[in-house]
Amino acid sequence: MSLDFERPIIKLKEIIDEIQKFMIENDLDLSSEIHVLEERLNKMQDEIYSNITPFQRVQIARLRNRR
Repeated sequence: MSLDFERPIIKLKEIIDEIQKFMIENDLDLSSEIHVLEERLNKMQDEIYSNITPFQRVQIARLRNRR
């Protein structure tokens, strides 16, 4: 389960996973493209989590505690 503001992060992680699977299945080296996407993911996470509201912090805490 994810929160609305985390959806872009989850989508990008899914794309990275798909590319990694494709790379393995087709014996291709797409590591440079994956690296670029991982850097983008890190920046996105920093931006999103550094600008969350107090209520979003509560949502994260509640969600994480229920797992």
